[in-house]
Amino acid sequence: MLFRAVLGISAFMALSAAALAEDCPTLNLQEQEQLLSKAPSCDQAMKLFEACQHGTSGDVGLGDIVIKKCEGAFLVGLSKSDRTAYDHKIKACWRKYAKKSGTMYRSFEAFCAAGVAQAYARRMSPGKRQR
Repeated sequence: MLFRAVLGISAFMALSAAALAEDCPTLNLQEQEQLLSKAPSCDQAMKLFEACQHGTSGDVGLGDIVIKKCEGAFLVGLSKSDRTAYDHKIKACWRKYAKKSGTMYRSFEAFCAAGVAQAYARRMSPGKRQR
């Protein structure tokens, strides 16, 4: 039963990744990195990251670019305690699947961390600052 569930999830992820890849402007990893770097906002970078995901450890580098893009929108404005909380949440993403082998888990970690950065960027955007 567990094998069927894992097989079903794997098939779903493969189909989802293939469908999303159709929306990606390029299949070339270097071009994807350039597009992410040039994205005008954190949300647009994340949308492109989702469209171009590989479902493998290749997503780690793409996720790092998204994180840096998003952090540019809020990192300087964080208090020391907010920065500590942010760092803790990012590290939790990287620990979540640390004992799992397989490149899809590295992708999960990258998406988790990018999602944390995106949430902070949204929360700290002008007009939405919360303390």
